[in-house]
Amino acid sequence: MPRGRPTGSRNKRTVEIWEKLKDHLDPIEYLSSLVDNPQKPDEIRIQAAVAVAPYKHSRKGLAPQPVPSVFVSIPIELPHPRVSCLGDTLENIEYLDGLKASGKLDIVAADSLINAQRLLRDGLIEAAKIEAARGGPPDVRIIIEGGLPKLRVQPGESEVIMPQLMNEPKDKP
Repeated sequence: MPRGRPTGSRNKRTVEIWEKLKDHLDPIEYLSSLVDNPQKPDEIRIQAAVAVAPYKHSRKGLAPQPVPSVFVSIPIELPHPRVSCLGDTLENIEYLDGLKASGKLDIVAADSLINAQRLLRDGLIEAAKIEAARGGPPDVRIIIEGGLPKLRVQPGESEVIMPQLMNEPKDKP
């Protein structure tokens, strides 16, 4: 069983104030009468207008309006569905821009997808900045195995044949 006052009901103090104001003019009506009275000074009329304005005109227009959701109706195969470098995002952006320019994708959907690629690009840039601030990537060691056999030029072994350069005579003096 709920305890206390029901939600929205007035407490004792509020009830007392409403009882005292019962026989008086409504404050909003009084302020409106001041605004409409040309015999009152402009300063008072302006203050009354400012006080009563929110009751006539809501401030909802000042609040940011949510962006409507955009759904792409055709399937789009990006050149790089999972980007791993800046070049991937740039190629995806160029591809989407081409679809937009050719009319295969509407402007709103294309811009939305391009902005998503830009966010991915910015994320890659920020990750690279953080890595650079930490001293760069760990040391990379490259090992090359295989290749040419060891050259042995000792008496009695076959001669090593070297490639011939262009414009070089076959018989060297």
